[in-house]
Amino acid sequence: MVEPKRKSMLDFMRLNKRYDVCRLIYLARIVPSHEEDILKVFVNFAKEVFPDSVSGLLLVYPGYVLHLVESSEAEVFRVCSKFLDSHPDVFGASRCFPVQVEVRNRFFARWYARRVTRYVPSLPPVPAPLIRQVPDTFDNIARTYEETIVNLYKFYHELRMTSVTNHIRFMEKLESLYEGHPLLPEKAVVDFILNSRWGDSLQLLIENYRNPTFYDDDDIWPFSETTFPRIESQEIGHREEDSKAISESETTERSENKTSPNE
Repeated sequence: MVEPKRKSMLDFMRLNKRYDVCRLIYLARIVPSHEEDILKVFVNFAKEVFPDSVSGLLLVYPGYVLHLVESSEAEVFRVCSKFLDSHPDVFGASRCFPVQVEVRNRFFARWYARRVTRYVPSLPPVPAPLIRQVPDTFDNIARTYEETIVNLYKFYHELRMTSVTNHIRFMEKLESLYEGHPLLPEKAVVDFILNSRWGDSLQLLIENYRNPTFYDDDDIWPFSETTFPRIESQEIGHREEDSKAISESETTERSENKTSPNE
């Protein structure tokens, strides 16, 4: 597969300094007739539409995609909107995780796409029958969103740390995603999210961005029902810092073990 031109670490740093980064992560079911060609569709679209400022990771599973898009807020919504406009029959149900804006760094220096062929039990494992028995309440879906996004951020940070220290090893890790990863959501979790009545679809999120609703003071009572799970950005920040500390600690430990003489 031919991939976009590689960026140097200097290019990566310049991109981060140019503006605050926006992160959008969404799940979407693939319409069955497009399951075989969806990866090719995305790669061709990225070559034609994505500017250098767009980075992220697209994972194509059997039946659905998990996509992280990073860029300026305007650029993220522009490319996602353009994809839906040019490929209206590719996705079925979709759900977006809470968008993060004004992020100071990226997980990836460029945009990558990989196919994943199987699901790996999560850490800790979630029994599929247990997930199927969970009522579709706002509290349950909000909790599932938070657990999923925290694991995804750990996963992205793990890849990011590897890319900074060893690009060859980073590419090997990307290729190994073909066999799945324990921090990625299991099928039962994905189905629970996509089948839920809660949350915003990618199309709805884009529509709300294009046509924001403004309220007067006299129009906000009674309050409308909250349907989109929120995740505290501060909580995510703490989890990211914890992941960073753990990754750096493990890297230091491995380095010390390599330099220590054998007993």
